[in-house]
Amino acid sequence: MKLLITSIPWTDTEAPLMAPALLKGMCTNKQIKTTAIDLNIEVLHLIKTKFDFETEKSLQSFFYGYNAEQSFDREKVKEIIDFCVSRILSHSPTHVALSLLSYTSKIACEWICFRLRQKAPHIKIILGGPGIFNRQASSQHIAEILLEQKQIDFFIKGDGDVSLPDLVLQESDSDLMAGVNSAEWKMVPNLNRLPFPDYSDYNMDLYENKSIGILGSRGCVRSCTFCDVHEHWKKFQWRTAEDIFEELLWHYNKTKVTRFKFQDSLINGNQVEFRKLMKLLAAHNEKHPDAQIRWSSFFIFRPKAQMPEHDWIDISKSVWQIWVGIESLNEQVRFHIGKKFTNDDMHYCFDMCAKHKISCHMGILVGYVTDTEETNREAIEWFETHKHYAHNPISSVSLGGTLGILPGTELYRRREELGVQLTNQLFDHDWSIDKTGNTPSVRVRWNAEQTRACQKAGFRVTSETDNHLLMEQMIK
Repeated sequence: MKLLITSIPWTDTEAPLMAPALLKGMCTNKQIKTTAIDLNIEVLHLIKTKFDFETEKSLQSFFYGYNAEQSFDREKVKEIIDFCVSRILSHSPTHVALSLLSYTSKIACEWICFRLRQKAPHIKIILGGPGIFNRQASSQHIAEILLEQKQIDFFIKGDGDVSLPDLVLQESDSDLMAGVNSAEWKMVPNLNRLPFPDYSDYNMDLYENKSIGILGSRGCVRSCTFCDVHEHWKKFQWRTAEDIFEELLWHYNKTKVTRFKFQDSLINGNQVEFRKLMKLLAAHNEKHPDAQIRWSSFFIFRPKAQMPEHDWIDISKSVWQIWVGIESLNEQVRFHIGKKFTNDDMHYCFDMCAKHKISCHMGILVGYVTDTEETNREAIEWFETHKHYAHNPISSVSLGGTLGILPGTELYRRREELGVQLTNQLFDHDWSIDKTGNTPSVRVRWNAEQTRACQKAGFRVTSETDNHLLMEQMIK
């Protein structure tokens, strides 16, 4: 028995994807011979080094699934798929677990499964990850469809770090396992004292961002209307500061990597444990100036009473960068989203970050359901009037694509009430609200106008993982 776990393209990232490493740690703990690789970064590297920019974007668009009805270079697509399958088969696995971070892995997954079945029909294929779950076009998700077509053997919903090793070891009893070939699953009861992720099979030379992924919590303490995290994680869970700190030291001792990227929805969801962790890291970094541990993560801005200045001082002693989803520069829009902090709160937090030299990446969601021409103008003006934040503390701004309305979100459930018309069931960014003139083309224009204003004010604009703007610009 030999298990190969891998990520599936396409995720536009410079850092290692965590899922295969996390799953390897759990499976190795159960005495399963396991290899974990990141095919996503290997494919991105192959494409960037072999093809020109236009070919790269064409392949990206194909694998995102938008240009299925348009012409594409079949030979280049086949080359990418054959590369993936060859890498998988080079490890001679009996079982292959494919991890789909998002639905942008769906197209590559279908092709890889088909090709694997052709070349090695004896291998058991298992799918997992958020990307397998259904989108608007079908009541079935990709894993159910591929299972019916006998292109895969199993799929896992939920905590694959528990059910995957059990499935590989007890295949004959798979019908009795929660989360296997079923929508029902059980969350891990306790995130503490679990085996640590194992990145030893990853080719770290391929990453521009040589950081190690850490998981400190699952779920979220917020309920943003555009987010489907609660569809998968019903309850917010967290690890203790001591358990996280032990893992950070374990990875450093094995790899000498000092930068860590938390994969949590929010690192400071549990303020008590977060403060403890900051104290532990501050003490470690003071004692070991040549081996200081630095971290980055998604982060919540909170009111001053909840985050006094001494919190920011402690954060500054170990932080690498925080990623803050401001989402909207209009307070009313932000509250509708579920981001319950005022403009005064936001500016207080930016001021604290600037004072204590805390690098902050700001995420903006252009074209929310309550956005209008007026809120667009307000965002444009904000960049000009707050250009003193450029580079300190706001190191970069991501306007990403515009709003997509995903199944499993509050926006999707309330779409009729909000007047949302989903124009294209295959593409969740193709929606309109007639009453306010909020259409795909208008949102793309807003994105362009805000991007220009942001750059003119001196801010650095970056793209974001799974940026859909390329496809949105193609909507006629």
